[in-house]
Amino acid sequence: MRRILVCVAMALSIFCMGLLGCSKGDNGQPGGNGKAARDAVPNKQAEKIRETLRTPIEKARAAHDMGDERTRAIDEAVKTQ
Repeated sequence: MRRILVCVAMALSIFCMGLLGCSKGDNGQPGGNGKAARDAVPNKQAEKIRETLRTPIEKARAAHDMGDERTRAIDEAVKTQ
């Protein structure tokens, strides 16, 4: 009997947690689509975030281009020999 009560209590608590996790809040709280939270970020901060993410990508592209240029220079040097 005690085991059944424990199982029912656990099932009820899991069910309640599931209902709380699926709330449809639209004010940036968990469960919402976050649109309000995205709109709250000022443009200046958004630009700073974009720049922070863009910098490493640009550096990687520059390093890749330098590698390509070096490869072309070596290929041309080998062809002229």
